[in-house]
Order: sequence, then C-alpha cells, then structure tokens
Amino acid sequence: RAHGSAVMETARTVYLIRHGESRYNEGVKGYSLLALVRETDHGLSARGIEQCRELRTVLEARLAAKDSDARAIAGAEAVASPLRRALQTAHLALGTRRLVALPEGREHCAVPVLARDSVGTPRSSIETELRRELGVEVDVDVSAVEDERWWTVGESADAISLRLRTLLLDLHRRAHDRPTVYVGHSRAIREIFRLFGAPHPDFQTRIVENCAVLKLHVALRHDAPVVLDASFLFDTSFRRRYLGEP
Repeated sequence: RAHGSAVMETARTVYLIRHGESRYNEGVKGYSLLALVRETDHGLSARGIEQCRELRTVLEARLAAKDSDARAIAGAEAVASPLRRALQTAHLALGTRRLVALPEGREHCAVPVLARDSVGTPRSSIETELRRELGVEVDVDVSAVEDERWWTVGESADAISLRLRTLLLDLHRRAHDRPTVYVGHSRAIREIFRLFGAPHPDFQTRIVENCAVLKLHVALRHDAPVVLDASFLFDTSFRRRYLGEP
C-alpha cells in the first residue's frame, strides 16, 4: 500500500528481537509435558543462552565493522517484555544492565492450560528472579508494570489488539531521538504484523527463529501505528518448519 508524505514524515526505526530458546520451547521440541508445566515464566534454556551470546558476538563484530544497524542497536534504548526469557535475552544479547519492562508486549496464549510460560513473575519479584537466573545485578525499570499480577492468560482478541497498539505507539514515541530495540515474543510479533502491516504475508503467519532481529519502520496514520516495512538483519530469518507444519 502506498503511503502519503505526511505518514512517511512520521516514520521511525524500531528493532524487534525474539527471545532466545526458553525451557518451554525446549520442552515443546522434546515432547516433554513435564518441562511445560513444572514451572511458570520459563527462563532460557542452555541453548537459548548460547543463542544470545552468539547474537552478541555478531553485534560486536558488525559494530567493529561500522555496520549502521549494529551501531543503532548499540545506542538504542533496550526495552523488553517483563517475561523472564525476554529480559534475559535483552541482557545477554545486548550487553545492557539497564532494562525497561513493557507489559503490553507480553506473550499471549489461546489455550490457558498450556500457557504456563505466559504466566509471569509478580512485579515485586521480577528483578530478584532475573538476578537469580543471570547471576549478576540488572536494573529493571518496572514503572510501566502497574499491577503486581500484570499478565492475562486466555485474553480476548480485542484486548490483545489494544495492548499491541499501545506497545507500538510507545515504541514509536521512544524512537523520537534514537532507535528503540524491543525484545519480545513470536506470537506477539506475528500479531503486530497482522494488525499493523507486513511487507509479506509470511510475517503474519510464520514463526521467527529464536534471537531473530527485525528492523521496522513504524509511522503514524491518523494517530494509529502502521508498519511501513520490515526486514531481517544479521542473517536471521524465520524458524525452519517442523514436520507437519504448513
């Protein structure tokens, strides 16, 4: 769709990163029901930690080579979903010890009984539990997390649409002076493209791989967010399809 000059003038750069492999993802791949249900707010698996470190190495190498996107990400404000796997990824992949948690980008699940990875950590314990996982001090700004129990399992499509609109507007606002990088979740990323525009239908239906990096140009049309374009960076892409997936 063609965009008018007034819309183009509001365009700002937002980077999206999907979290590294979580212990929930690991359980799905290994058909382990126990891994899915024995905890909530699953942190990163050993492979997920490795993926984050690999991405950080790539970013540092591209930064040394004066890559403009790596430079922008290095100077960007780091914000993330309050779910532990996203906060861990933001710290490990981006190397920052100061994070901003935005609950509007949390993951959602249509099947409540299998949504234990979408059940978060209470607001007052987010920083403590993250420190336990990482073994280092990390400053998490939870001022945008208004409630102690900030997550919703089995929420309506309208509620998801509203909060993702709020998220994208917030990311656009934050990118006024410098790009913003947001670490989030696969279903939320697909829904952003479905609701606000995508350069190709695959972005609305396919799962991006763990630690994939996407560059978006986000603008405003009649005060509503619109994604003008999107592309993968640093040789990341969609997750390979598993057997039986369309």
